[in-house]
Amino acid sequence: MQTQLRTLFKYLCSFCVFLFLAGCGEPTQLQTGDNIATNTQTDSVTNTDEATQTDTDTEASSTVTQTTTETETPVEITQLPSADWILNASRNVEELGLLIDGDITTRWATKQVQTPGQWISIDLQDAYLIESIDLDMGASVDDYLQGYEVYISDDGVNWGDAIASGVGSAVMTIELNQVNTQYIQIVQTGSSTNKWLSIHELTINGAPTDGDITETITDTETDTDTGAYICPTMETLLSDLNCTNSACHSVTPSQAAKISLTGSIEDLAIRFNDTASVSSNCSEEKVIDVANPSESLLLKLVSPHSGSQCSNKMPVGSDGVTDDQFKCFEAWVEEIANTNVDIEDPDAEPFVSLTGFSSLNKVKSFLHGGAVTDAEMNTGLNDNGDLDIVELRSMIQQWMLTSEFDAKISDFLQLTLQQENTGTDGGYVATLDALSNNLALGGFLGLEMIADLEESFVRTALRIVKDGRDFREIATTTTWDVTTSVLVAMSYHDYQNRRPFLRDEENPGILRQYSYFEDGDFDDWRQITFTKSDTQAYFNLGDPATAGNLRALVDGDSVAFKSPRVGFLTTIPFFQNWDSNVGNKFRVTTNQAMIVGTGLTFEAGDITEEGDLSGLDVEHAGADECFACHRLMDPMGQVFRNTYGINGTRALNTMGDTPAAFAFFGATSELNDMYDLAQAIHDHPNFAKAWTAKLCNWATSTQCDQTSDEFKRLVSAFVSSNYQLDDLILELFSSPLVTYSEYIDGIQPAPAVILNRTNHFCQNMQVRLKQVRTANGVGESNSTDLCNLSANIQEKAGLLAQDEFSRGALFLTQAVTLDPFLTSGYNQLCEETQSYMVAANAGVDGNNNYNKFFDQNDETTSIENMTSFILGYPPSHAQHDIFKDSLQKMYDIHRSGTLCSDTGQDIVDANADGVVCGLGSNRATALKQVWIAACSAPSVMSIGF
Repeated sequence: MQTQLRTLFKYLCSFCVFLFLAGCGEPTQLQTGDNIATNTQTDSVTNTDEATQTDTDTEASSTVTQTTTETETPVEITQLPSADWILNASRNVEELGLLIDGDITTRWATKQVQTPGQWISIDLQDAYLIESIDLDMGASVDDYLQGYEVYISDDGVNWGDAIASGVGSAVMTIELNQVNTQYIQIVQTGSSTNKWLSIHELTINGAPTDGDITETITDTETDTDTGAYICPTMETLLSDLNCTNSACHSVTPSQAAKISLTGSIEDLAIRFNDTASVSSNCSEEKVIDVANPSESLLLKLVSPHSGSQCSNKMPVGSDGVTDDQFKCFEAWVEEIANTNVDIEDPDAEPFVSLTGFSSLNKVKSFLHGGAVTDAEMNTGLNDNGDLDIVELRSMIQQWMLTSEFDAKISDFLQLTLQQENTGTDGGYVATLDALSNNLALGGFLGLEMIADLEESFVRTALRIVKDGRDFREIATTTTWDVTTSVLVAMSYHDYQNRRPFLRDEENPGILRQYSYFEDGDFDDWRQITFTKSDTQAYFNLGDPATAGNLRALVDGDSVAFKSPRVGFLTTIPFFQNWDSNVGNKFRVTTNQAMIVGTGLTFEAGDITEEGDLSGLDVEHAGADECFACHRLMDPMGQVFRNTYGINGTRALNTMGDTPAAFAFFGATSELNDMYDLAQAIHDHPNFAKAWTAKLCNWATSTQCDQTSDEFKRLVSAFVSSNYQLDDLILELFSSPLVTYSEYIDGIQPAPAVILNRTNHFCQNMQVRLKQVRTANGVGESNSTDLCNLSANIQEKAGLLAQDEFSRGALFLTQAVTLDPFLTSGYNQLCEETQSYMVAANAGVDGNNNYNKFFDQNDETTSIENMTSFILGYPPSHAQHDIFKDSLQKMYDIHRSGTLCSDTGQDIVDANADGVVCGLGSNRATALKQVWIAACSAPSVMSIGF
């Protein structure tokens, strides 16, 4: 049974995680799995390593016998404390704390109507016997779970099948019957046309459970006979070293989440043995070096004698562990290194490549969206049907010249530059005072301005790509593509006191009340250069000149703002996504800027020497692992605090002068203003690697192996091209990492066939419907934008899987497999569009149905076009006639006047060898059903099928 993909970031921040890439977040316990005692058992465990010498120079080895006995004592069920829990969700992560604040008057909500697949996850920070989950939704009328499934996990990544399901109610209890777990996920399975999911309080009832930590380490700290130091349990040792489940900023995720630290000794051996660290500084080191265990990265980071290394000594702020403790780590590493396991070798089984046509179709789907034509197939495949890489590269270069490519790559840029509002209502509430509530221009002003704001820097970045300029300019450019509406929004945003509750005589009112826009203000795109001013921009609610003066600016002009406008990190959408508050003080904003620009997040393991610490929040940072993050983060974030006000991220009336500093993964520079920060991102040595990884992630739906030779080749090619993104696109999309045409080192165990997520699906359909019009010899239609033909269709499109970015995540959140919910979503969308697709005389000039595509009076041509352009099999493809005949048979069954219901025959069995009976449908209904089948076929729901 396929299960819905659910992504969970585990937040880690202490010794355990710096082997992999520690972020400033919660750590994961290092353990070897759960042993459940089913009878009385005795385990003799021998520590054969040389013990530390005592005062009398006595060397000792010890044997310790441990006995575990099952008892019948009932567990005491209580409400579990929630203070240390880590919460995550598919929506509105920022307000998750309201779930467990103990205040029934507050609530967490999806801020979006209930759709299947919305989820909440809880990391309890330790394993418990879970009796039940209580959900109180009663204070929000009808906003309760329409349906639910509950999942548990050993590692917070792999969820298995649901262990409970049902229909919700206002106040409800989900019984779990003392299931043993640390990770819980609640998935919403119902839907509503007008109700959010709102939860006022979530409580979990259960009892502690004991877990086994490394079978070869004992519980006794001192041998009473010899006085020799005996290793405690690894759990105890890590606790003594402050490597426990408590650290700073549980909301800052780490790439360490990609490797789980739980499981049996065999599991740990599979994960760690000869595995390269994914830490940015330690990528060439092996976590556990099987051939030379003493050279393992794990030991280097804790050794009191190893000197300098790629990451800070652990525990943070120390020179390593004690000699006694280090011997325990040596014994533990030795044991894992000597554990024989069968590690899956990609060469052990033949690599199954994609067919040449599937590779070609996959690349065109990503970069253009259209169906592969006969001419492209005959050119792009050799006589054996294999992919011709030279011809593929030529075709990629041609596709990159099209508007279809521009639309595709713009989607990539909007996601990776984080220029799309992650909020649910699009209101820009804090930044622009509930802009979407503006009723000017028939109620559309707010939505049109928001669309312009989110498109502005995407257009700017695309221009950099199309002009063949250094892509690093995304961080430093002050020349942006804008409309008059964008400029007005910037003018409003240029003054700290422009708030509805802080009006002044010179600048009264709020942006959503401004009524002097003209229709053309939302599509008059031109390039404007922004310069720095010491005074805020002019904005007056009652003055038409507020917009008029900006409307008069032409392409190539400049305008001065007090708020710096430089690079992706100073756009209004970026600030809207990562707005700050008094407690956070731009830490999230700073971290997201680093994630976008450098592909890195603040890590306590970063050994870069800090700069001026005037901006350090000493009280907040504390010591140890939190200080290790904050010593770099806070001084960098100071440049934001010197420039912007907390509320709405508007320019401060008076700029701050506290010294700021840039120190981040080996790069340091002066940081006097936002322009310096932008330049530091531009110059950062990880830029090329970061954007190669982002593009590879977008193209493959997996985190590409950055240690592979092929990935390094791509990075080198990007740098050698002077950072031209179109060159990187050409190299990556002709690489086996994307085409799957052959096995090379670095190909991940990810599906070669990728789910056709919302933006790809909608853009691909738009292009393919244009191909249908061209094949029929008729002009353009206003109905090719399939996913936006009506409000109902837009709602159905929202049911499909989407690429998303999220707070603290280095990579996109992507669904990669189909489940019943997603399959149903595609089907519902295609069903909702049928009347826009099929009609009598569709496409006939002068006819009311001119804008439609498939003529119900000519099913032969319609079915041919559905096969060639919607399913994507050109006429010369070997499978073309098979699929066309299948669609024709479906049509004939629908049209058959002999009803299967009248003859008592099963419609499938009766028509197995030919059409015998059917449904008696008219032409329109029959062809509409064929459209639904073609539109939601596997080759449409996936890329590379």
